[in-house]
Amino acid sequence: MTRHGKNSTASAVYSYYEKKKDAATSGYGTLSKRLGKDSIKGFDCCCLTLQPCKEPVITQDGYLYDREAILECLLHQKKEIARKTKEFEKQKKQQSVSIARNRQRYREKYLQIRDA
Repeated sequence: MTRHGKNSTASAVYSYYEKKKDAATSGYGTLSKRLGKDSIKGFDCCCLTLQPCKEPVITQDGYLYDREAILECLLHQKKEIARKTKEFEKQKKQQSVSIARNRQRYREKYLQIRDA
């Protein structure tokens, strides 16, 4: 860190070079970089697939989607929810079985202690 790094940076003593050096070392601040063609989505491209739309659908907010991509996404989410629900039910069943086993075990111990 530079000599003024720990002090107030609002004064004129903190030079332009020191500001740039501090920004580079800390990663804080703005760095300008030219955006290439690949980093900007085309106007006619789907927001999910980033490919040109064959059957475009526009939301009220102005987002453009391909109908096929939306349906695929919904089907995938539906399958994922069904899988997670099945997994949850299985886990819930295992938990109830283990609770029943523990209750039986404690009951047997209690009866042994009571009879002794």
